[in-house]
Amino acid sequence: MRTDIAVLYVGDEAEKQALLLGEPERFFTTPGYDGLPLVMLWLARVDVDRLEELVTDAWRMRAPETLAAELDGAARERRTPEAAIEVNESLSMLSLTC
Repeated sequence: MRTDIAVLYVGDEAEKQALLLGEPERFFTTPGYDGLPLVMLWLARVDVDRLEELVTDAWRMRAPETLAAELDGAARERRTPEAAIEVNESLSMLSLTC
């Protein structure tokens, strides 16, 4: 089993070709994926933020709308000033205990 690559759902052939042509150092395919909306990604060539974006986008295209809405709601909650204060307080408590 390979652990250095990921296979990602991309929605359609146009998106697949855009990734393959636009970032050939990161994305590739094999004949087994011809005609499928899937690309392969070298994990060592992508940072965590980009990987999170790619996985979230792939999941969102396949997830039921209700689950996607829950994800959107959770993301909004994390961005509120109250959430930022809570994170800062948690980090302060963590640094006091270390």
